[in-house]
Amino acid sequence: MADLKFLAEEWPTISRRLDEALSIAPRERDIWLDSLHETDSIKTKLRNLLSDAVGVETDDFLGSLPKLTLGIDEKAADSGAHGAAIGALIGALIGPYRLIRELGVGGMGAVWLAERIDGGLKRQVALKLPRMTWSRDLAERMSRERDILASLDHPNIARIYDAGSDEHDRPYLALEYVEGEPINVYCKKRAFSIRERLLLVLQVSRAVAHAHARLVVHRDLKPANILVNADGQVRLLDFGIAKLMEGELAQETQLTQQSGRALTLDYASPEQIRGEPIGTASDVYSLGIVAYELLTETKPYQLKRQSAAALEEAIASVDVRLASIASSNKIFSKDLKGDLDAILNKALKKNVAERYASVDAFAQDIERHLANLPVDAQPDAFIYRSQKFWGRNKLPVIAAVALSISLIAGLSATLWQTRVAIAQAHRAEIESDAARRAATREEAVRYQLTNLFRTSIAQTGGSPVTAKMMLDRSAQRVLKEYRQDPHLAGKVVITLSDLYAALGDVEGQLPLLEGFLAAVGPETDRESVALAQQKLALIELHRGRVERAADLLPRAEAIWASAPAQYREQRLEALFVRGHLLRSLGQLVASIEMYQIAIAERTKFSGHVHKETANLYNSLAITLAADNRTGEALDAYRTNLDIYAKLGQSDDLDALVILGNVGTLALRNGRIREAEQNLKLAFEKQRERAGDSAPVAASMGLYGAVLTALNYPDEAISILKSAVKMAENFAGPASPLAIQDRLFLTDAFIAAGKFEDARELAMQNLAFALGSIGETSLLTLRVRLSQAHIRLKSGNAIMAYREFADLAERLRKAGKPAQLSLAHALVGSGSALLAQAKPIEAINPLREAVELREKLQWQESWELAIARSRLGEALQRANTAGGVELLNKSMMTLITQLGKNHPEVLKVRRLVVKPD
Repeated sequence: MADLKFLAEEWPTISRRLDEALSIAPRERDIWLDSLHETDSIKTKLRNLLSDAVGVETDDFLGSLPKLTLGIDEKAADSGAHGAAIGALIGALIGPYRLIRELGVGGMGAVWLAERIDGGLKRQVALKLPRMTWSRDLAERMSRERDILASLDHPNIARIYDAGSDEHDRPYLALEYVEGEPINVYCKKRAFSIRERLLLVLQVSRAVAHAHARLVVHRDLKPANILVNADGQVRLLDFGIAKLMEGELAQETQLTQQSGRALTLDYASPEQIRGEPIGTASDVYSLGIVAYELLTETKPYQLKRQSAAALEEAIASVDVRLASIASSNKIFSKDLKGDLDAILNKALKKNVAERYASVDAFAQDIERHLANLPVDAQPDAFIYRSQKFWGRNKLPVIAAVALSISLIAGLSATLWQTRVAIAQAHRAEIESDAARRAATREEAVRYQLTNLFRTSIAQTGGSPVTAKMMLDRSAQRVLKEYRQDPHLAGKVVITLSDLYAALGDVEGQLPLLEGFLAAVGPETDRESVALAQQKLALIELHRGRVERAADLLPRAEAIWASAPAQYREQRLEALFVRGHLLRSLGQLVASIEMYQIAIAERTKFSGHVHKETANLYNSLAITLAADNRTGEALDAYRTNLDIYAKLGQSDDLDALVILGNVGTLALRNGRIREAEQNLKLAFEKQRERAGDSAPVAASMGLYGAVLTALNYPDEAISILKSAVKMAENFAGPASPLAIQDRLFLTDAFIAAGKFEDARELAMQNLAFALGSIGETSLLTLRVRLSQAHIRLKSGNAIMAYREFADLAERLRKAGKPAQLSLAHALVGSGSALLAQAKPIEAINPLREAVELREKLQWQESWELAIARSRLGEALQRANTAGGVELLNKSMMTLITQLGKNHPEVLKVRRLVVKPD
């Protein structure tokens, strides 16, 4: 190869670009080169270097590279370069590692695939080595990266396994070997949609947020440092130029002061260009650039001249083009217009103070967009929030004329009511509300909807107008219509909110109530304010926003306390919401006591045989079940059904919901045949009685889960797809109900061997869960359990074990409500260890899982039998006593519960019956 001294002057830029080029497939490098914002001289030199790929990887090339000694004496530099060249050979030893092949090279380091040969834990690693000079400054940099990575523990950040020096005092870093592609290449090859790309950006965001929480700024976020593996999981690499923070600003080290700026210009933030202190906002900007390129497949800046100086000038002073305009893909442009334009613009603000305050805030806005919720980057206008609500709820319900006539005839007319998901939240009956509220409000509502009906017909040219359309338009106009009469406005808002509830619209009240409370003044009706706060608190509980609910509810309770006799029924409703709040906070004993108080007071007020008393027993049963008091929970459900029978309403929707809850509890206890019977009857009768609704979606989802357990995955998939669609329509795509039904559908895909479908659905589900109910929610952890299960079933037992073990620790901290999920994680951990031929290590987690299920479930539970069978297998393979007995015991239960031809039964039979 020719002498490369001619590169010395431009080496920092060329070195940085080589880092990127060598992480890209050779066939894609020409396109990449053409897109660079560099001088023609640098592009030509890069093209010449890359044209001789074999030579680039040889010892001669390494020996001829310009020496970047950073102030070290020449003799030491020569010695180091010579040592690096000698070490960069296939089969060479670096400490306890043998080099297999080079994975990539950069200006100051090379990464090799290597394996450990000293008898330690055998695994392939990505071994990071200095590529040129073994100087003390470079050793400092690698040592710093080691310390940084050791502080980070996140599934989307490449792990550090080992660090040290070999016998020649040469440093090395052993990292998790990630077999994947740069995120931009991964998306382009698969022609990913905007949504799919955003889900990957969310994974990156979580990794970066984790680093920021540990006071680490990455400072070099770019596609080459973000790999995606075959499972669609992101791994963030190369914290080599990351810095630890003090407060919000990264602290310079002597090394970085000597080296100057360490960054990739295309993804640098304005403050990096200006040489200002770097904080977390710099990573927000760089991640915004990465997201922009993924979503538009183009660079954010259009340059008149292609040079580093021109790019620096653009980054520092030129506003980024709207993504919807920059994209040449018409479909993408349409999807980008609006929220995504606003989100990317906010992330790419020149002024740090105008950007998202954190990467987590950036991610939350993406999650809100995916869930069709209002995003913070958009102006917080009432009309905008209403439009987002309309986008989530497009299904017509009943004809406008019918509803209008019904309301004009009197608000006491019967309107079927539904409840949200598994929680079965209480809603006040429309006829009760009408009787309780004054005739003034009724007259106002008649006027409002009659006037709206006339206006709607005029606006649509006589085309059909649904009840949903009328309510949406009314929600948009009501505050304006009654601005001069705040007392009357409250009455109208509360009635319209109740109508949304009556139509089974889980989040229908949200923009209306929020808009009303935002406009509250001293003359606003106090009762309406308290009811709005109370209703909004309940909605927020359903959305998983417990802190907001905890802020809203006490305000309403204070108003009811000021006149207990006047507001007796409203206070009873508040007791129900308080019980729900306590349950959501994990204070189960206090929640149970609150429901018992509410039942006693409701009985005095309305009598034992009353629908609201029955509803309180339902909520009590749910909380008792969460506290693992399943016997008491079943008694509460039976009392509930008995009240409905005495009311002559056994076939009413609410009673059928309770029947579904009895089936749910039977499923939890492991009584799968009882669960199958109750859930099938519940969802079929519910659907026949009231059509598609949230309760039907809940019962259908649970029935689908039963079918999956009984090994009818194809039938389960068909039912669960309908359940998911129904849950999304009536409870919202980010609701706990929709998340749970997607979780059941994921399990069905796994059982059917459709792993790609399962992976994609699980990724979508996790994005919704993180956005609506948070990282620590039990339902979110269950979604992560499904992802680990996919890895195990698709053959990635090592990664599956890591995830199961991590989730087990997190579930232990979650307390009683998480114990059954903990048992699931422990069975998964043991199964993953068995798949790795590690039966001895599998015994402890499986034994713990069996003990948990024995404590929590029926002794003939099919899930307990599976846990026992796994433990029996581990004991048998470890040549430990008791294995065969456990296998035989579990097989009898599994045959009874699941049938003699079930895969779990056949598996146990193979283990028990040894071949002749």
